[in-house]
Amino acid sequence: MRVLMLLLHDERFSGWTVKDKLMRHHFSLQYLRFCMQKGFEPVLYTFHQQVKSRQIYQLNGVGEIKIFPVTFRFPPFLRFGNDHNPDSIMRETLTDQPDLVHFHNYYLFSFPYTAVFVKEKLKRPLIVQLHGYNNSSLRKWLYLPCLFALKMLIEFFTVTSLKKHFTRN
Repeated sequence: MRVLMLLLHDERFSGWTVKDKLMRHHFSLQYLRFCMQKGFEPVLYTFHQQVKSRQIYQLNGVGEIKIFPVTFRFPPFLRFGNDHNPDSIMRETLTDQPDLVHFHNYYLFSFPYTAVFVKEKLKRPLIVQLHGYNNSSLRKWLYLPCLFALKMLIEFFTVTSLKKHFTRN
C-alpha cells in the first residue's frame, strides 16, 4: 500500500536547511519509518524555501521524500502554514497514485482545496491529523479556524455523497 503524507509547510520558521530536514529528528520521518516497518510504501511531500524545483530523496529505512518549492504564500506575512504549490502537489499526486493520503495538520489555507482534490479527483481516503492541539487554552483558540474548515469540509463531502447517491437511484 502506497501511503502519501503531506507536510505542506517550508522551514522558514525553523531555519532548517534541506539537509536538516532530511537528517534531523522530525515526527514526519518517524511516521515514514513506522510505515516502512509495517510493510507500506511511504512517500512524503513537503516544501522548502531554498529549492527551485522538485527534489526527490530516497532514505534507507524511511522511504521517499519529495521536496517542492513554494510558489506563493497566502496570506502574506505569516511565518508558518501559508505555503502553497497546488499545481505541483496535485500533478505529482496524480502520477504517484497513492492508496491513502495523510495530511499532517490541516492548515487553514491549504487544507480545504487539498482535501477536495484528494476526495473528488484522486478519490482516495484522506486522514487528517491536528498536531499541537494539546497546547494551552489560549493557543487552542488559534486552531478554531482550522476546525471550522474541517467541519465545513465534512459537511460538504457528506452532502455531496448524499446527492450522488440519490441522483444515481
